[in-house]
Amino acid sequence: HTYPVLVEIRAFDRVGLVHDISGIILAENVNMTSTRTELLRRDNIAVITATLQISSADQLTRILDKISRLPNVIDVHRVTNNGVG
Repeated sequence: HTYPVLVEIRAFDRVGLVHDISGIILAENVNMTSTRTELLRRDNIAVITATLQISSADQLTRILDKISRLPNVIDVHRVTNNGVG
């Protein structure tokens, strides 16, 4: 069984950013059911929100850890109902 988890990623925009994030999610065999990308042009920061179908807390931790180590990533966290990770 899986459950939906909303994550938010903030990173300095660069070519291949979404591709690299998608690759990590694919390597974990996780389905991404929705995604939204917004570019804050003033700061050149991409804000990516995605809903992932996660099977365990360990799997989520691995994904967030790997994404956090990508070049240009500032922050990555789970978004809870009150909007805080």
